[in-house]
Amino acid sequence: MAEQSQKKIITDVRLLGIEKRYVPNKHYLYILSVKWSEGSEFIIYRQYSAFFQLHETLTELFPLETGVVGKKHQTIPPLPKQKWFGNERFKVAESRQTTIDDYCRKVAMAEP
Repeated sequence: MAEQSQKKIITDVRLLGIEKRYVPNKHYLYILSVKWSEGSEFIIYRQYSAFFQLHETLTELFPLETGVVGKKHQTIPPLPKQKWFGNERFKVAESRQTTIDDYCRKVAMAEP
């Protein structure tokens, strides 16, 4: 009898750092390690705008968990709005590292 395959789930997410890129224009990427239940690990690169878009979608789909309805049942932390900045880009990207790391862990480990 064939064994039923178990659902693959995220078991850990860690922010590894940030990287400056120049193509197609200057921007910063957050580098994350995503580990899965079957043992695989993927390294992904995302701009802050991707986290912000994810948060906007989660806010629409899960207003209770994102704190829109009230803070009592909030399980997904807030995410600061995007900033359009000049010469301080690295400082802003660097200061967001703890926020992004915490956000990704809480979203990944949230109850289904």
